[in-house]
Amino acid sequence: ALERLRSLYALDAPLWRQFLSYVDALATGDLGPSLSWRGFTVAELFAQGLPVSAALGASALALAVPLGCASGVLAAANRGTFLDAVLTGVASLGVTVPSFVLAPLLQLVLGLWLKWLPVGGSGDVRHYLLPVAVLAAPQVAAVMRLSRRAIVEALEAPSQRTAIAYGLPRRVRLGRAFRAALLPLVSYLGPAAA
Repeated sequence: ALERLRSLYALDAPLWRQFLSYVDALATGDLGPSLSWRGFTVAELFAQGLPVSAALGASALALAVPLGCASGVLAAANRGTFLDAVLTGVASLGVTVPSFVLAPLLQLVLGLWLKWLPVGGSGDVRHYLLPVAVLAAPQVAAVMRLSRRAIVEALEAPSQRTAIAYGLPRRVRLGRAFRAALLPLVSYLGPAAA
């Protein structure tokens, strides 16, 4: 049985031939048989799991960007107040608490204690709310911190003093500051989307 397995996985060939066959298989998309799931190839497992993972990731990012931007603008507009301190503290907590800690806590509270959401399975939208929330939480916090910092820097720019001197309303000045803050936000979203 051991010799059959060595032959099946080409472990009886010289090392250079094993490497060349591995690279050739990678180039053609053949990732080989799964060692954990008998009867499945790795490519089949990717084909089953990748659409679900991509949908969850895209949903989390679609939730994180507007929520993070809105809270960042709110914190920057109320800089130095209690609301700013609370939002910044929650964002710091969101960045530092890992997903593998947040997920069981949300399952415990929202799923088992309050029975608002199912803790597992798939089906309707309710089954996807917890995973999307867990995936979005650190992104919301990062987008909030990034947008707040960029808006505060834009509000402290000399052009803002000119806008104040011209009598532009605070809403217009915040809109201009938000546009200036979009560049670091867009540069962050590329790697975050990946």
